[in-house]
Amino acid sequence: MSSFYLNIFTLRMLGFWFPDETSATWRTNLYRIYNAFAVTAMCGFVLSQFFAALSCLHDTKELTNASFLLVTIIAVAGKMFNLTIYQYKIRRMVGLFDLQPFKSLDDNEVLIKSKFHRSVKRFIFVYATMSIVTCTLITIFSLIRDMPRRQLLFKARYPFDDSTAIGYWISYMHQHYSHYLGAIFNTFFDTFIGALMLDTSAQLEILKYRLIMMPSAMENERSQSGCKGSPEEVQKIESKHLENHTNHHLAILEILKNDQRNIHCLNFSPILREYSSSLHQCLHHDEPEAFQQRVQLSADSENMSEGIYRMDWTCLSIASQKSLVLIMARTLKPIRYTSGHVVNLSLVSFGSLLKLSYSVYNILSQSSE
Repeated sequence: MSSFYLNIFTLRMLGFWFPDETSATWRTNLYRIYNAFAVTAMCGFVLSQFFAALSCLHDTKELTNASFLLVTIIAVAGKMFNLTIYQYKIRRMVGLFDLQPFKSLDDNEVLIKSKFHRSVKRFIFVYATMSIVTCTLITIFSLIRDMPRRQLLFKARYPFDDSTAIGYWISYMHQHYSHYLGAIFNTFFDTFIGALMLDTSAQLEILKYRLIMMPSAMENERSQSGCKGSPEEVQKIESKHLENHTNHHLAILEILKNDQRNIHCLNFSPILREYSSSLHQCLHHDEPEAFQQRVQLSADSENMSEGIYRMDWTCLSIASQKSLVLIMARTLKPIRYTSGHVVNLSLVSFGSLLKLSYSVYNILSQSSE
């Protein structure tokens, strides 16, 4: 749970990680009201941006700017609903990392986890710092630029007159609250998924380590139990270790399936629209943007057979060697993340996305001329 602590704490402060009580209490009911307030504020923000985008249909440049923000906050609102609906399943999935077979058995496995946990913390710190600093600078510039002229931070349409003093302050505070809420939630939700993926990569690395050390572990167990080395007893010990490693691998695959089903499918769907709009804005306003995607989990899963090959498998029985061949055959099918079981989240898909994005950019550029 340590690698998810900061994400869970922040999501709880924002109103999207419910208390641990199993039964309904006054605290859980009060927290549900807080959650409903946050979700309602974000839905109102989406609607105000949607109606503002409808008013820009005649201007391609204005429509691009409005739709870029609209698609982003729709994705954030979808993640909020997703986290709220699948709260129990996600909490249960996170709790599995503290149980067997994911629990560390020796100091080397602790070091493997620590290496990945440091990557998680560094990733969260950099991403969160950039998001908070950006939101703060936007707010400061808005206070200097927009407030004296009674203008809103974002172009929006509200069901009331925002030109009056009360209407202006309500809409102005609503936009800033929703802006901060969406940015911070999106930061810690995305890094939460990244932490899940890195923890899963750590488990694949630990499983590879356990496979390499399996002959030594079996020898230690035989010496501690006083086993005389009869074929039946040796086969029993080998079968137990192979069963443990197979169950470990199946448990990793089950976590990946639940991760993909419950929280991952919303991350890839808006990228094309956001990338195309961002590219259009960057080249017209000379603002550099960086786009990066890490594909580590698939590579780790493809290297699982390496751990089996590196172990001293010649000392095992023929039956155990055949079982290892079956395990290697299963690892030949790498782990693939998909968006809605349609798009594979891989470098090949990302390359195709870039090509399609440039095509959309060309269309936007020609329309704006």
